[in-house]
Amino acid sequence: QGLILIDQHAAHERVLYEKLKKDFDNGSLESQRLLKPHRVELNLEDIKNLNGKIELLLSIGIELSYFGGSTFLINSFPPIL
Repeated sequence: QGLILIDQHAAHERVLYEKLKKDFDNGSLESQRLLKPHRVELNLEDIKNLNGKIELLLSIGIELSYFGGSTFLINSFPPIL
């Protein structure tokens, strides 16, 4: 009596988001250390926005460190990402 279309990519992202949120709420969010840190270049506005949010990122399993200049290193993040 009808047709339902589902965007599989969006549905998969929603499933991953819900799992990430559930793990965070339960305090069971895992973080995986990278073998080689990923370098990220940020502009001044992004650096200002990042300031004060390092602890928030750590709480969701994303560990960043300052490398110098406008470069940051992503050292770990949740494997689900």
